[in-house]
Amino acid sequence: MTSAAKFTKRYVLYTTIVALGVPLFFIADFYINGSSINSSGINDTVKTELTLPNFSLTTSENKPFTKASFLKEVSLVNFVFKSCPEACPLLMEQTRDAAQKSHEMFPHLKVVSITVDPNNDTIDELASWKQEFAPDNLNWTFVGGSKPAVESLIKSGFKMPVEESPDDSLGPILHSFKVAIVDHFGRIRGFYDVKTAKQRETLVSEFKVIAKEAQRTYPSH
Repeated sequence: MTSAAKFTKRYVLYTTIVALGVPLFFIADFYINGSSINSSGINDTVKTELTLPNFSLTTSENKPFTKASFLKEVSLVNFVFKSCPEACPLLMEQTRDAAQKSHEMFPHLKVVSITVDPNNDTIDELASWKQEFAPDNLNWTFVGGSKPAVESLIKSGFKMPVEESPDDSLGPILHSFKVAIVDHFGRIRGFYDVKTAKQRETLVSEFKVIAKEAQRTYPSH
């Protein structure tokens, strides 16, 4: 079985477990079905759904990462951990592909990878991971912190699940495989299941709309 096939199988099992066992983390069907929560609307805008709370985490450069770190830029955010054997590497590759395409339209793109295993993904581990993976032309930030702070942001801020796995075949940690767009005001504008080509295309298309909003708001940035 190929890595992609294994990822798809585990993704289906994962979403089933989460849908049955952790329903409070899903505030609408789009979290399970993988559809975007936003769509291009009147006046070339995308509907806003969620606003991030204040939080305090740390980057791989050992610098503070807060809600203010999202301001004035448009960010792609994923949730990963370094020891993840198959799903996370694929998610990172798909995020990188979408980011490269989006970066062509808006150079102030930021990519943010938040570890779901902060106890093991130390600052040094995150720095090593960034050096190995992030291309030089992308502003890619790897973020960790205390486990309570990370889990609070993921669950309460992004409304996404993160739990220790009840089944070792799924890996040690269950977490979302979606990529979020966070806009220049720190608002979550959509979630995208980037394992599908259609959702990657939707992400890039809707990123373009939000990037235009950011450029109108901060024309000299």
